[in-house]
Amino acid sequence: ALAAVTACSLMGSTTSSGYWANHADITRRHAGLTFSISNTFATIPGVVAGPLTAAIVHATGGSWFPVFALAAAINVVGACIYLRFANAHCVL
Repeated sequence: ALAAVTACSLMGSTTSSGYWANHADITRRHAGLTFSISNTFATIPGVVAGPLTAAIVHATGGSWFPVFALAAAINVVGACIYLRFANAHCVL
């Protein structure tokens, strides 16, 4: 389990460099603004995750499998959306 968590953390952190650099690629003058707006929206899942996880575990009688399945599905969908729409063309 520790190896799986470590591997997931490593794979998740490898995306940060491309994500952070994409703001500067999209708009050089307003990279800070676009990053702050996206970071504000990215905080919402962190606030919702704790209570939602507790509700799912409670509703499934203590099973964590649905929590991890939901997290995996969200990651796969997010990666597909990013791969579909991300580009490095200067917009502004």
